[in-house]
Amino acid sequence: MIYGKIKDKKLREAHGDRVRRAKRYLRYLPRRAVLHKYPLISRFSKSKWFARGAEAFVRAARKRFYLWSFRTAHAIPAIYVGSIISFMPIFGIQILVAFIASFVFRANVMIMVALQFITNPFTIGPIYGAAYYLGNFLLSGLPSYTPTFVDSTTIDTETVLTLGQTGMKWLKVFFHKFWVTSVGGMVIGYFFAFICSIIYRIVARKASTSHFFHPDSTNDDSGKKNP
Repeated sequence: MIYGKIKDKKLREAHGDRVRRAKRYLRYLPRRAVLHKYPLISRFSKSKWFARGAEAFVRAARKRFYLWSFRTAHAIPAIYVGSIISFMPIFGIQILVAFIASFVFRANVMIMVALQFITNPFTIGPIYGAAYYLGNFLLSGLPSYTPTFVDSTTIDTETVLTLGQTGMKWLKVFFHKFWVTSVGGMVIGYFFAFICSIIYRIVARKASTSHFFHPDSTNDDSGKKNP
């Protein structure tokens, strides 16, 4: 009896330590209890044009259990979709896209948003550069693929349409590079997610031996446990 109490006490202490560490790591991520305070959402809630929409979004998000569930059914899609979004050339709107994608794919929003911090002002250059070269390498095998570039010698400087011609050429180059970088980013994101998903399954399997955590038996919004 005494041994059982000691064992339970140690389990509770270990669980408390994990919870405190988790809160420390998740303080920069959207959490269910303080979702309305998350920077991206609080900015909209302070606007007179978007305040009602932000409040409705927070209420809807709190009711959807899969956004906060760490079950493998909700965590693995978050890892894959979040990784692909993170390596896409959409820096600046990634977190917004991740929020929307978490609803569409019924995935964990905290994991989805956390993955967006992979690309930041310090890593954006190497990541997008690698994604572009990989995408260019993969697409170069297609018969219909032709690299797009601006050749200044082909620009007619003697016509009034010079500025328009130059603008269209640069616009064509921009969309080409965006498409190529997106293809490379999706491939890198997929393989990155594949590795992360394996690690998550291993960690989740070890954690499932605890009485306090089981990734496949969390409560859903109906209050019943899933098998």
